[in-house]
Amino acid sequence: MYHPIRLLIAVIILFCSSFAYKAHGQGIHKMWGTAYTGGLNNDGTVFYVQFDGQAPLLKASLNTAGLTRPVGSLASFNNKLYGICRYGGPSDNGSIFEFDPYSNSLVRKFDFQAGTGANPESGLTLLNDILYGVCFYGGSTNQGVLYAYDPVASSFTKKKDLNSATGFWPASELLVVGNKLYGVTSRGGKHDAGVIFEYDPATDGYTIRASFNGNNGLSPCGNLVLFNNKIYGTAVNAGTYGKGTLWQFDIATGALTALHQFNDAAHAQNGLTLHNGILYGVTKKGGVDDNGVFYSYDLTASRYTRILDFTGLRGVYPTGITQYQNKLYILSNDLGSRNAGTVLEYDPVSKSWTKKADLDHDISGAHPSLVNLNKVQAETAPASVGTCTSMRAITIDATNANQWVPITDDKGNAVAEIKANGNILGTVQTSVFIHSGASREDKAHNIYLDRNITIIPQFNPASAVDLRLYIRGGEYNKLRTATGSTGLGSGITTIGDMGIYRNDDPCSDKLFYTAPYLMNTGGNWAKEDYVLTTSVNSFSSFYFAGKLMVLLPTIIRSFEVMEKNKHVLLQWSTTEDAASYQYSIERSGDGKKFESIALVHAKGQGDQFYSFTDEAPLNENFYRIQFTTRDGKSGYTQVKKVRIDGSSLDIRVTDATGNQVHLDIYSNQHQVLNCQLFNTAGQLMAGHSLQLQKGYQQSSLPVRSISPGVYHLVFSNAREKRHLTFLKK
Repeated sequence: MYHPIRLLIAVIILFCSSFAYKAHGQGIHKMWGTAYTGGLNNDGTVFYVQFDGQAPLLKASLNTAGLTRPVGSLASFNNKLYGICRYGGPSDNGSIFEFDPYSNSLVRKFDFQAGTGANPESGLTLLNDILYGVCFYGGSTNQGVLYAYDPVASSFTKKKDLNSATGFWPASELLVVGNKLYGVTSRGGKHDAGVIFEYDPATDGYTIRASFNGNNGLSPCGNLVLFNNKIYGTAVNAGTYGKGTLWQFDIATGALTALHQFNDAAHAQNGLTLHNGILYGVTKKGGVDDNGVFYSYDLTASRYTRILDFTGLRGVYPTGITQYQNKLYILSNDLGSRNAGTVLEYDPVSKSWTKKADLDHDISGAHPSLVNLNKVQAETAPASVGTCTSMRAITIDATNANQWVPITDDKGNAVAEIKANGNILGTVQTSVFIHSGASREDKAHNIYLDRNITIIPQFNPASAVDLRLYIRGGEYNKLRTATGSTGLGSGITTIGDMGIYRNDDPCSDKLFYTAPYLMNTGGNWAKEDYVLTTSVNSFSSFYFAGKLMVLLPTIIRSFEVMEKNKHVLLQWSTTEDAASYQYSIERSGDGKKFESIALVHAKGQGDQFYSFTDEAPLNENFYRIQFTTRDGKSGYTQVKKVRIDGSSLDIRVTDATGNQVHLDIYSNQHQVLNCQLFNTAGQLMAGHSLQLQKGYQQSSLPVRSISPGVYHLVFSNAREKRHLTFLKK
């Protein structure tokens, strides 16, 4: 069986279609691409590339009837991928399709007809929740159309019929500039050499911004790049040597200029990419064997460099470039070891390249056409229930000690990431345990997540290491809604309430040692999953539960605090008191910085009950108890809050990501609280009423309809007002 080194290629659909998902940002991703042929019926495939993988993996065949010959990169919307096929459908004019990369479901959404546009050559572009694209043929003159597709309403609208006056035969993806779209046609215009056009969806206005004249290029095509209010692209023909140009268009002045006249390379169709102020691109022809080249153009120095010639086992006819973790990945259309194309990696810092994998007709599909690989957030790795599942080992040495290094399963699904901050960790082994059945509890009846992750490095770090840990959405929702044996829940309403806890346990089903809380942040990941980020000085096992507690293997059974005559009474009960040495009562005014205010020695036998009165409390108090065992181990209770002052109302924003802003509220009585939401210009955006109970509680306000930014909340009742400012992310 063929195993390309350090690359995972997985066929998701053998068919009939293709797509790529343009999700960006940090974290573990898969890189999605499409192959023009290969797979079942030789109609094309969808595959992903996971760059620290080791072997290709066949996934599934869906055989969706009537779709064939996928081309171009694709757009993402609402965790789905949208793309096009050049042919197929009832009239063999191509189709638009929708694909879910997490469930592998494919739906054919629209079939092109001669009048609506036919045989698209490029992918889709998302602007304001609408997908826009172009067809090479079809329309009233059979010279192409510009169209829109609404993925929510599943509706198609032809926007413009193209002709010799407007420019015709469009063959590039559209580029978003503000709230407008820019594109090129390969022919038409003043000199019948193609045009640059601008389309305004708000007014339905179509404007020719510039015409090619042959000297600055003929037949522009391929993807466009925006930088410093200028658009960059390539033309496949004409120029000084008749081999095409690399061109620049100034949006402000309308000036169209040829930056480079290709001579040692030709037929630049796709793959133009900007990285650190330098353009990188590929041509289909040219080089020592006339099989294409990989080049760069320094915009500051106005310098062209031919970096690599494609030939034989490297692959030929390069078709796209993708950036990932400061490297460039180049997809070729043919040859390589399997005569199906290749993936090359280029490091702009060391100026070195490596072939990462060969495509395969049956395993990945073959001959990708005009495809830039695109990043998709990798879902959290599943694992076997009731046993420790080993994940792929990694090595952290001097070459990657300051980078985020992914830990995945053998399919490229996310487990964890480590940024060692200069520490050399050597070989790192990781395993995951998944519990089944009722939610787990520690001896103090704290509920914790079904997943725990054990990470063991060869060398311990000398300083703090950054860590990301991934959990599945189903695991989180089970914990969020769970009720323990005491009738209490987990205290989790949003991912912001989730905490990470670390101890020295081996990978197992239950806690053996106390697991102190680690400060962390949490956020959404992939379609339904979550990622939590923290910093650690040592590794071993990581557990997940509500924040501001310590998961206890034993000792403290209950812990309560209450106001009593302007004092605070603390009461706790224990099990196995003989194992304890002492209890330290700690207090904080903000829930973050704690100090010891009293020390209580253990009675030392059986089950015991303790109490302590804080006679000089603060206005707002956070209490916890640290216990220390006779063998030197220690742990904490949950944190309890109590207020002493006369304030009737206290409100804090705890999380403002997604479609709701989450609040922690203290009220000294049952009351109705009015809430108004304003933007920074003072415009009222929404109004709400909250029914408050006496004491501490959590609530949320819907903010789905507002854009990310800074907003103000004004809360009021008959006696007072509270003002809060928050940032919606």
